Amino acid sequence: MQRNLEDYDGYAADIERRASAMGVQWAVVYLPSRIQAAMISMGEWPAGYDPYKLSDELGTIVKRHGGVYIDILRGFRNITDTGQYFFPIDIHPNADGHAMISGLIAKQLTSGVIPALNGTTTSEVVMRKK
Repeated sequence: MQRNLEDYDGYAADIERRASAMGVQWAVVYLPSRIQAAMISMGEWPAGYDPYKLSDELGTIVKRHGGVYIDILRGFRNITDTGQYFFPIDIHPNADGHAMISGLIAKQLTSGVIPALNGTTTSEVVMRKK
């Protein structure tokens, strides 16, 4: 996994360079597998396993490279029977799963993570940081 994260760091640096050259903000969302979503929903997982670890590490990389990380994993804590949102034979979300994931993304996008989407101006954000 460490090698994959190192590769991802390189990709993120390239995205940062391209986004900066175009003057655009870039964002990333990590989608969990069916098993990962179920563990988070139930609040139970094997000792020594952290279902948030990869998401947290990806978020750190994205933020380090000037991107916005949209963390939807924690939203799965409030969803029961997550299995109904995934196809039973693979890790992909079904149509209802895509709708649920879209809702989680929308909630995060309007929570203030991207000021332009919550009505807060950039100058207000700068003022809050001071």
